[in-house]
Amino acid sequence: MELTYSEVIEMLNRILEFLDFFGNDIDAMSNKFDLIRKKVHDIFVEKPLIPNSAETVLSLSIDKSEILAKGIRGNLTKIKRDFVKLREEAKLQIQMQTAAKQKRSAY
Repeated sequence: MELTYSEVIEMLNRILEFLDFFGNDIDAMSNKFDLIRKKVHDIFVEKPLIPNSAETVLSLSIDKSEILAKGIRGNLTKIKRDFVKLREEAKLQIQMQTAAKQKRSAY
């Protein structure tokens, strides 16, 4: 039994919809990529059902999605670091303003 190109694309869309369900939970999404990769291996390597070109399309799509997830994880880490830095800078500015007000009121 061979799948058509449109059936492979439909499968990819289902995978993407499934991943969208997890939203910003990158760890859960990464775990799902591992499960999907194993399933793809089981289905397409152990029991080939589709031609190599369609298998390649599916494999590349999963790899691109995983790279995207890793990029998102890296960006989230950077955003968290930047947020912590901004928060610390804001605290420091508030402390400086408070100290300046206290100094003025002491005069």
